[in-house]
This record gives sequence, C-alpha cells and structure tokens, in this order.
Amino acid sequence: MLLDYTQDSPTLDNGGRILDTVVRPYPTKTAGIPLRFEYEVTTGKFVFEWATPEAHHNNVNLKLMKGSGGSLRVLNPPLTDHPVLTSQETEIFIPSRLTRGRRVNVHGLSEGDRWAYDERRQTLFVVIADRTGGKRHRIEVDVRPAPRAAFTLNDVWSDFGGQIFATSIVVAAMLLVWLSSYWVHIA
Repeated sequence: MLLDYTQDSPTLDNGGRILDTVVRPYPTKTAGIPLRFEYEVTTGKFVFEWATPEAHHNNVNLKLMKGSGGSLRVLNPPLTDHPVLTSQETEIFIPSRLTRGRRVNVHGLSEGDRWAYDERRQTLFVVIADRTGGKRHRIEVDVRPAPRAAFTLNDVWSDFGGQIFATSIVVAAMLLVWLSSYWVHIA
C-alpha cells in the first residue's frame, strides 16, 4: 500500500530524509528521578540513568528542595524527601523507524528486573525489582542489526587531505628550487 495513515505504518514518513536524526528515543515516564540520557544517532544506541528517590511519607521537605547551600543542581538533584512513587514502570519512546526489522536489546538490568518493547506503541517498558530509596539505575539499549549510518563522520584529513598533501608538495618543491638557486649564487 503506497499511502497508509495509521500510526504504525512504515510508509507514513516516506520522503522525510532528516527524520532518522530528528525522531529519536527519549524517556516519557520515569519511575524515579532522571539523571542522564545519551543517544548516538549513528549507532542507534542510548543510555538512560535514573534514581529511585528516598520517600518522605509526610510533606516534602521544601527547605531541602529549594536548595540549602548550592550543591543541589540539575546535574545533582536531591534524592531524599520525595513523595512516595505511584508508578513502578519506566517508559521510553523508541521510534519504530529505529526498531523496524531489528531486535531491541536492553543491557544493565539486575536479576528480577523486567522489560518489554511494544513496537506498535513504540514504547520500551522497564520495571526495576529493587526500588530501594537512593538506588541508581542505568540501562544501555541498542538494536540488532545496527542501523545504516544516517551520515558519515569526517575530519579535516578526509575532507582536505588531498589538497593539504598537494600543497605541501608544491611548497616543498618551491623551497628546493629556492635553496638550489641560493646555493648556486653563493658558490
């Protein structure tokens, strides 16, 4: 079928060449506090880290949440005195463009942890067995076979190596001609 407008249709994004770099995985719901998320578009791999907060069964300690000396930041969030978690499941959006025809692999889980990927919903579900307050969790997710690279990484030598080499040969030749004429005049 050339045109199919259902959400999970492989033809929905035909012609969108940039979509492989724009449509990417991201955590949509975290059973805890997100700490770090990294995605590498050339390999389709990503790393997600989060922490289970230590619950405070009464009111949240607002003095701590407002910051008590500058050590609490976005990169170092407070892990204590949070409300009790009402969800045990972390959900990560993984676009079907990345997983279609591939197997999703999740690494870094402990014994008793569970995960499932629902391609139709484009969602990875992760349930951690150990929800001890203050515990940090880290998963690495990849797909097999790896996706075709969206672009080729290059550097100065791959872009301009030929020109640099040719220019250095010309400069060296000019230097040799100049030196030989200099020695001829001296002698």
